[in-house]
Amino acid sequence: MFGYTEHEFENNAEAWSKRIHPDDAPGVMTALQPYLDGKDGTASVEFRMLCKDGSWMWTLGRGKVISRDASGKGTRMIGTNADITERKQAEKTIRESESRFRSLMENIAGVAVQGYTLDGTVLYWNPASERLYGYSSAEAFGVNLLDLIIPQHMQDDVKRDMQQMVASGEPTAASEMMFKNKVGTLIPVFSSHALVLPIGREPGTVFVWTSI
Repeated sequence: MFGYTEHEFENNAEAWSKRIHPDDAPGVMTALQPYLDGKDGTASVEFRMLCKDGSWMWTLGRGKVISRDASGKGTRMIGTNADITERKQAEKTIRESESRFRSLMENIAGVAVQGYTLDGTVLYWNPASERLYGYSSAEAFGVNLLDLIIPQHMQDDVKRDMQQMVASGEPTAASEMMFKNKVGTLIPVFSSHALVLPIGREPGTVFVWTSI
């Protein structure tokens, strides 16, 4: 897997540890130490391993202590390594994409963008939302949309529309609406909503509002 022959990769801990990426070595030792000190079970840790051609391969290592001295300290481990380079690259791509998206949302001056859980709890509140509604991101985070900006007489309709969007998976039709700001003043906005289904995460909703 790493390109070494059996004779090029000695069967000892030093040969293995010296090929771990320097940035990952402390974390690897932190993960293994409890098992070397006496903990039972299988250690699991992700790290980069130096290949024969000079490249670094992301690896999921699993190891188990099979021999201990009289004091219970581990003296020998056996383990396996699995290539997880593709997964780590995919995770990096997702992080970079999320970073670009967040940067875009933070810098669109006139478009208020919010992210919510399926029940309407605020997860994201961009600077344009702060200016439009008067609530800071810190004030809005964790609060339900209905309690923040939806007038009392509209709350049942908005709740129903959100439930319908979640059930169907289809975005609600964009429309002009009147929402309230922090001081209770009604403000006209052009509103559009969509359901987002991020891989490996809980689904949520994204609302986009433009002041009119």
